Amino acid sequence: MSSNNAFCTSGSSPHTKREADLLFENHFSLFLIRPVSPLGKTWLEENVADDAQTLGEAVACEPRYVENIFRGATNDGLVCR
Repeated sequence: MSSNNAFCTSGSSPHTKREADLLFENHFSLFLIRPVSPLGKTWLEENVADDAQTLGEAVACEPRYVENIFRGATNDGLVCR
């Protein structure tokens, strides 16, 4: 049985849940933005200042900046959770 549905053929069905690229962890006084895919890691490296505080691979971020980073990442096509 062949499928004429382009989403099914391409594997990019809107119903297919993609894994996250970035995880945003709320620790109240700060957020940790953790890359969990190669795309997420590259995006953080290219879009967050070189002198940003890190904990392992996660970037520490003040709550007042999180929304802009989240929106920027999602606008660039990353999946954020």
